[in-house]
Amino acid sequence: DVCSSDLALAGAYLGGRRELLGVVLAVDCRRQLTELDRRLLHWLAPTVPVLVLLTKCDKIGLSERRSAQRTVQSQLIELRPKAPSEVIVFSASGKMGLVQARSAIEEWLKPEYQPLTSVRDASAQRRNQQGTKP
Repeated sequence: DVCSSDLALAGAYLGGRRELLGVVLAVDCRRQLTELDRRLLHWLAPTVPVLVLLTKCDKIGLSERRSAQRTVQSQLIELRPKAPSEVIVFSASGKMGLVQARSAIEEWLKPEYQPLTSVRDASAQRRNQQGTKP
């Protein structure tokens, strides 16, 4: 359990860091966003990009992965409508999403980085890079 003093510390850090280039949020694909995840997202400045890694995606089927990804994308749009966000299906053991996650993080570290304006933009850009359809 997370105590209230830890939450206050995290909120102060995340809300006040101008140097913060982005946040990687690991979310179990079977549980989706929790109340704690929602709080964390609320503390972030709207300009801070969020990369959500839907973890343990090797444990569920393709249609469930797609459904979980769409659900979390919708939740992000609802919680942070103008914030740059991206959702990647991920499995460290299955090596799923590693290249996409590394690419997204490396993009943040480039001096010329310009955040995308929404989760829709990020998803569309990633599909274009991969040559896939929605």
